[in-house]
Formats: sequence, C-alpha cells, structure tokens
Amino acid sequence: MEKADIESIPIKKTFDLKDEKDAYDAAEEMVRIGFYKEKKDSKY
Repeated sequence: MEKADIESIPIKKTFDLKDEKDAYDAAEEMVRIGFYKEKKDSKY
C-alpha cells in the first residue's frame, strides 16, 4: 500500500485506549462499523 493510499483512507472514529478492556470494546465497535458499512454498500 502506498503512502497516498493510506492518507486517502477516511477516518470515521479514533479510540483512546487505556487498557485491555478499552481495546476489546474498540475492536468490537470497529467490527460493527465495518459490517454496517458493508451492509449499507451492499446491493442485496
């Protein structure tokens, strides 16, 4: 992946992680955000 490709990726949300629980919760939310986008972009 080129630097220009990385810079063009839209950032929907950032996370402030203080511990493992925060990391776990953030990972779950990232999955939900990703699946929401996939469902929204889907033609089915």
